[in-house]
Amino acid sequence: MDTLLSFLLSPLRLIFGPIQWFRQASLAARLAFLFGVFQIVIVLLATSAVLFAGEWVVLQLWWSPGKIFLLLLLFISVPILVYRSALLWCEIPTARWPDVTSAWNTIIQDLKRQDVDLEEWPVYLVLGSDGNGLESALFRYAATPLLLSGSPGAGAPLHAYATKEAVYITLNSIGHTAAAAKACRNQKSDSDHQYGRKEEASRLDALCSLLVMERAPFVPINGILSLVQVDYAHLVSQPLTKLAIAQAQDFQRITHRLGVRAPVTFLAVGLENESGFADYAELLSAEQQPKVNADQTVSKPTGREEAKGVRFPVGIRPTNDQLTAVAANAMGPLTDNIAEMVLDPARLPEQQRRICLLELLCRIQLHGASQLNEVLQQVFSNNLTTADLPLLSGAFAGALGPEPEKQGFLAGVLSHLNDQQAELDWTRKSLRSDERARRAARILFGLTMALLLLSSGMLWWKLVA
Repeated sequence: MDTLLSFLLSPLRLIFGPIQWFRQASLAARLAFLFGVFQIVIVLLATSAVLFAGEWVVLQLWWSPGKIFLLLLLFISVPILVYRSALLWCEIPTARWPDVTSAWNTIIQDLKRQDVDLEEWPVYLVLGSDGNGLESALFRYAATPLLLSGSPGAGAPLHAYATKEAVYITLNSIGHTAAAAKACRNQKSDSDHQYGRKEEASRLDALCSLLVMERAPFVPINGILSLVQVDYAHLVSQPLTKLAIAQAQDFQRITHRLGVRAPVTFLAVGLENESGFADYAELLSAEQQPKVNADQTVSKPTGREEAKGVRFPVGIRPTNDQLTAVAANAMGPLTDNIAEMVLDPARLPEQQRRICLLELLCRIQLHGASQLNEVLQQVFSNNLTTADLPLLSGAFAGALGPEPEKQGFLAGVLSHLNDQQAELDWTRKSLRSDERARRAARILFGLTMALLLLSSGMLWWKLVA
């Protein structure tokens, strides 16, 4: 039965096989294939014109084994040269950084082993990760199981995580944000991987070029998640100020290179470093089970895993006052919940715990909101960015530590990214480039039709004469 079914489907395979190959082929292979088809069409048209004109003598004089061999050699060699030239042209932005290219190629191979196609899955960038425990903790709260985790492995400048919903690319050693985030976490960068401003920008350009080539003709990314390491112990943090500037520069470059304004979600982390977080997390864990009230209603507890933050309508250009409100509201659910605990003696009878939570409440409301606002103001400032600003999607606050007891309020952040995957906008440069390409295509199409009509007229006149 299988043999008969395979025999009956063989004509369909012959028809759809080349189409499937063309879809999966690289850009260089597509260009070479189209150029080869163009050669064949030109030769067939020229031969047909000579035959229909009755110029048999021309073909007889030209026909020789040597010339036929030369023609076949050109048919084979020219597409190969086009393929190699296109491949070299495509690899120019990435050839300078072989570690980025190698890690990307490994990621693509691992994704294919899991039957994940980047053209069909939404792709998100994650900035500010450490490439180690914090990164793994974040994706532990994904809504669906991971199909791919941390490819290509430790030490790579970027990692990939994939679920049934999306693909996430973390930039561990690419861009200005990576080094600034390590400084905020008091991590020392490897001396072998320290780059200047121009080098970091070039590495980010290389990754953007790889994304564009792999995702073409679709949009390169569907969103960005930015991790902001907040220092709740101080009102002003010098490393965070540098992180804000670094993120603004990276967002500007990503938007410019990819040609798309993607929704950006901010996740303020660092709550796990506060002494009062342990008491707060313990109380939330104890209240995790729903409670039956006196009126037989069930009160839904505020879970420790549920994301705390605020969503912002994508597409609206935020003002300075709106950014300040977003930063305050991102911390609002945490402060409201802590305030309820502090004011309820039944939930928090110990005086010492109440003091710790009150201190945590003040630091979140004063220091946390202020530092997150500084990042938002810097990223969406007109001084550092062009008119094509990224799209603000929302801001959340959570605890992202390497151990489970230092984690919280992360579930739902990745789901929020997926909810905003279609909220995209092309940059003005991309729209202008697309309009120029359309005009050029119309002009070339008009010239082609004019030449075709001219050739048909000449052929008809020759036949009539």
